[in-house]
Amino acid sequence: MKPMRAFRLVILLIVVLFVIAFASRNSLLQWVFKHEQVHFKATYHLNLDAAEIKFTSWNRIHLSGITVQSEGADTLLVVKEVEIKAAFLRLLLGKLAINEIKIDSATVTAYNLPEHSNLMFLKGDSTVTKGT
Repeated sequence: MKPMRAFRLVILLIVVLFVIAFASRNSLLQWVFKHEQVHFKATYHLNLDAAEIKFTSWNRIHLSGITVQSEGADTLLVVKEVEIKAAFLRLLLGKLAINEIKIDSATVTAYNLPEHSNLMFLKGDSTVTKGT
């Protein structure tokens, strides 16, 4: 009878861990986004921001008010809303596999003039040349 009791205890532990992970998923999502903000800033010299990020269901992530701006330059990208449908089992493993993306009202403003550019991150240069 002891093996059956141990099995039930393991199942209960797995269920409790799953409930805790599900309850704290938005906090985890915020943490991952902050980590990606730091990565974008350090690697590409881009400022990444979003007004709201949250799970709307067990496998859907909603982002709104997304902006991407090159350091010292004008805004490169503005997106009103994005909804991402992710593969649930991959999310449980900490991987993001996207099944579907819906984008509402995206605006990309790109320019590369000798005196002013917001595409310098593509060249690996974080400085923006300004004319005199």
